[in-house]
Amino acid sequence: MQKPWKPYEDSWLPFERIRFKLIPAVLSKRRFFAPSINLVGLSIVEITIAILLTAGTAVLGYLLKDVEVESSGNIAEFYWIPLFILIMYRSPVALIFGVSFERSMFWHAYFALLALAYAVWHGVSAMYWAPLDDDGGSQKGLGFQSFSRGEYKGSFWTGAAIVIIMIITIVSSIHPIRRYVRRSWLWLHHVLAVAAVVVCAIHGAGIVVGAFAIYIADRLFGYIYQALWKYKNMSSEAKVSLLKSGFVRLSFPRTLSFSPGQYICIYIPSVSYFEFHAFSIASCPSDDKLCVLIKPDGRWTKKLCKRIQNSPDYEGSNAPIRAFFHGPIGSVALDWQSQSQYQTFLLVGGGIGVTPLISFYRHLLGQAMRGRPVRKVLLIWLVRNKDIATDVLDSQLYAQSDASDNKWWENNADAENPHVVSEQDFTAKIHITRPESDVITFLNADGEESTQSDADRLLVNVHWNTGRANFSYEFESVRQSMCGKGRVAVLGCGPGAMTRDVVRTARSSSTHGVHFDVHLEHFY
Repeated sequence: MQKPWKPYEDSWLPFERIRFKLIPAVLSKRRFFAPSINLVGLSIVEITIAILLTAGTAVLGYLLKDVEVESSGNIAEFYWIPLFILIMYRSPVALIFGVSFERSMFWHAYFALLALAYAVWHGVSAMYWAPLDDDGGSQKGLGFQSFSRGEYKGSFWTGAAIVIIMIITIVSSIHPIRRYVRRSWLWLHHVLAVAAVVVCAIHGAGIVVGAFAIYIADRLFGYIYQALWKYKNMSSEAKVSLLKSGFVRLSFPRTLSFSPGQYICIYIPSVSYFEFHAFSIASCPSDDKLCVLIKPDGRWTKKLCKRIQNSPDYEGSNAPIRAFFHGPIGSVALDWQSQSQYQTFLLVGGGIGVTPLISFYRHLLGQAMRGRPVRKVLLIWLVRNKDIATDVLDSQLYAQSDASDNKWWENNADAENPHVVSEQDFTAKIHITRPESDVITFLNADGEESTQSDADRLLVNVHWNTGRANFSYEFESVRQSMCGKGRVAVLGCGPGAMTRDVVRTARSSSTHGVHFDVHLEHFY
């Protein structure tokens, strides 16, 4: 007998039950995605916050330019705290405000620019305006020549070194460099960060060193405590398979709790001794295994594929591999576990980005079977070809015994838990964007062509389509089904162009009493 559903049953922190009531709705519920300025990918509230912080920094810098130089230096150091906290795996900012990884990267870059600007201002004010000690200005305004060659030359050159390192770090992090030489960029980024912290320590910027120490503690907690100790027994039981589509399936015995939409960081020594890679969890919390799907798109993932093919133990599937992981990490910035906040869900995925959304879809389906009130759940998936679709939706991937029955969601009702899910409540629309023909066919168990695939048993009410999805039509259909009142939870994961379309459509469709609240994930 299944336990009846109750709100927040997946919460691992008591705070999560009340955070959406404590934190202003404009932040926690992500309503600020409507309206948004799509050219730069920012929302009105994000722009407002950035303008206020920038203006506040400028005003504070001007007021402190005639004050003792250490005061402006402390302000410059302060911006390093959010700079490091935002990129922590267990970031308190993400925990409290529900900021996604994608938005954390934006704010990380913003605070880097702010820290650089204030560091430059700190140096200029030290040379031309601020007194260098507390006795009030006998050494005020020494100028560049005297400052760089006199008794303060040590501070001058270490400060200049910090600024130069920050400029190199920021310039080398522009999207083309970060996208096409990711591994080299990542190593350079870490080396420059360590160099900047060392120089800051010499300069006397203790706050920067403290913020970096917190960041390192977070990394060590994941790498050493979780990956190499807490979950080390699971590493010896990991299995890996190379699928028909070229994707890699990596699975572990499920011995930890997680929520849909979370991800884990994987370390495989036989592929690389020094790299952890983040992957969304494809499994549902009720599955027997913890699985991830990996697209061979970079050096590390392609090396993993080669490692599998050359393994003497590989015989087509489920080859043993030594793999470690830490997590789960991340949270959704929507109050989706509430009983009253959301009863309609729109899940939009592109390519391999659909994996966390399938986890959501199946989890909501299981909750509906246990009594959760659900009005509509629509999954829209844009995928290149049917081989990828069938591999991702292979029911054996998730090892759920109920999936062997094509109508398991209808047959699981009992006297104690009489909740039968209607096919009208759950829909999955799969769009093959590069079809081989206008008619999508599969081979059934008898080797005959069929318009239904074995994957259809995993989801409810599956519709196979060719071509791209019409987001405007789908959002409008959902809006009309809301009868002019309510909120829709929109979760998206996929390429940048697709997620921008989702945001734009959610903004334009939020009318007539219906609001689309958006949470996006996009890993670089």
